[in-house]
Amino acid sequence: MTYFEKLANYLPLLKELNLNEYDLKITSDEHSNNKIQLAENFIIFNLHKLSYKEKETLKKIFLDHFHEDIFYFVEESSIPLLERLYQYNIKEDNKILDFFKNILSPSDWNVLRDSLFLRSEFINQQGNTRQLKADIISRYGERGGVISNMCTAGYFEEVMMPLAKKNVTEFWHYYDIAIDKGIVALFVNNKMGATKLKEDITKKLNSAKTYGLKTIHIHGIGDKNINKIKSYLTEESLDSAGFRQNQIFQNNDLKIFIVELINNN
Repeated sequence: MTYFEKLANYLPLLKELNLNEYDLKITSDEHSNNKIQLAENFIIFNLHKLSYKEKETLKKIFLDHFHEDIFYFVEESSIPLLERLYQYNIKEDNKILDFFKNILSPSDWNVLRDSLFLRSEFINQQGNTRQLKADIISRYGERGGVISNMCTAGYFEEVMMPLAKKNVTEFWHYYDIAIDKGIVALFVNNKMGATKLKEDITKKLNSAKTYGLKTIHIHGIGDKNINKIKSYLTEESLDSAGFRQNQIFQNNDLKIFIVELINNN
């Protein structure tokens, strides 16, 4: 019997639902009279109201199917943010999501959706965006963190979309470099001044040395940002930091630039 059938037997209401469209939330709310309820994209199980037998039944279902990676449990503190995630509707963000719907994998697309919401929350100074960023990384791992960083810096609309429209092969080449090798990367944007850029690159270089990492990547978009990067990455500055550079991606038409900094030690 599948987990869906077991849960449907547990609560007949669920027989009418496609559980794959819902996240499962475990909470303990003494002010609610509901054992189980539906709210937006959540099925909420209230442990405070469930009997011992019901808790044991629910626990067994979860444990039997936990290895299938079909459940997503979230901490109660993050629920208000995630509920707003499923409600937010920004025209420009929707264009980005629609464009990438049939390009990215479902997992990467979900990260992009969550990250656009995170960016919106940050811009509007609403909610605990640090918690939401932690949720993204917890759910999707380091890859999710990289995609989120790229999204925050505007790389999906400023780089990914134009590149995909112009040359799909080159898009995937860039995407693979940016995502798969972007765990230790700095994504430069127009709001980052020369002083801030220097500080951030220095921090990345020091972190790479501390953790024994061989490379980091610096990504730039637009002539202004690319020139800022190149002006800092002089032979003298890199020698003193113990790194050398290797240019690994450049598109002159779309003004995209990635340089790899390699640890000499």
